[in-house]
Amino acid sequence: MKTWEESPGSNPATDLTAFRARQHQVPLQGQGGHTRSPWEISVPVDEVPFGSYDMVISLDIAVPLRIRRRHPNILWVYFPADPGTPTAKSARRTPPEGFDLALAHMHRRFLVRPNLGSRSADCPYSFQSPFSWQAVWPITPVRQGVMVEGKTHGKLGPGQLAELGRFGPVPRPQGSVSQLAKDLLSSHYCLSLYGNPLTGNGQVEVIMAGQRLSHP
Repeated sequence: MKTWEESPGSNPATDLTAFRARQHQVPLQGQGGHTRSPWEISVPVDEVPFGSYDMVISLDIAVPLRIRRRHPNILWVYFPADPGTPTAKSARRTPPEGFDLALAHMHRRFLVRPNLGSRSADCPYSFQSPFSWQAVWPITPVRQGVMVEGKTHGKLGPGQLAELGRFGPVPRPQGSVSQLAKDLLSSHYCLSLYGNPLTGNGQVEVIMAGQRLSHP
């Protein structure tokens, strides 16, 4: 996939040797339920029976161009892991060579999104079914408290946070994905003081958690 070439690789402070070594490490040291490393469960790309599929969604460019060219009848879909890389940004206009469609990380706020090409479609990275969330992180029977959006939490003083505490716990987004999901699923409200409606992946996550969203 060579994600490091555009994402961590573009950061001078990144230790590329340590980054590449992650493929041999069990994610989160097994605390997330993983028992094997990505290297152990990966399949050599040349051993995949691509001819058996009508559509392939590639996270980043995981399938070489030579294989995509070999199977022109497949609908090849590009889905970037990091929406900030140059390839991901250019894919909003035109998918990378050999791909028929690109899924952008964008969350539509306009009836017509400027500069979105005819072969690109909005698809937030966190777009999932609420049933998926409930299967992995069961909803707390009785919800209470207010999840405070990160930047909003920094704007509130101790007294204001104490007032919110009357409704129960006042968590803020932090920790692992599992911790964030559990906090969302156990909170009754999500508070954002951006000044504008919360949009993007944050809004999708709130919807998936079945929360009530409050903003000015």
